Amino acid sequence: MKKLLLLLCVIATALSAHLTANPSVPLTPPTEENNDGDPNRHKMPPAPVFCRFDFDNASLSFSSLSFLPIEEYQICDAENPDICLQSFTSEAEFVSALANTDGEFAIRFKTEKGFYTGYISL
Repeated sequence: MKKLLLLLCVIATALSAHLTANPSVPLTPPTEENNDGDPNRHKMPPAPVFCRFDFDNASLSFSSLSFLPIEEYQICDAENPDICLQSFTSEAEFVSALANTDGEFAIRFKTEKGFYTGYISL
């Protein structure tokens, strides 16, 4: 019984380290204006898109691909996401830069529809 408990603890620790090493971040989509002329009608906000970072392979995966392609990847100030600290056109360079950084940041993905924004703590 003790061996089984020890094995479960080792598995849980390894899984926890993997999830911490490859975080998943919810992204807030850009807001859309109500263009139908009815001021009393409000659109529901769009569902968030989740972005998973794979630091081992310097890549990203998304829960929805409807907003692709990404024109620019940004690492921004967590307090004020309008302040861009670093900007990339390459997904691999963006992920590699985050993998070698510590702290809390806003991340923004620029698309033709606007910016998708999320927050990450490394």
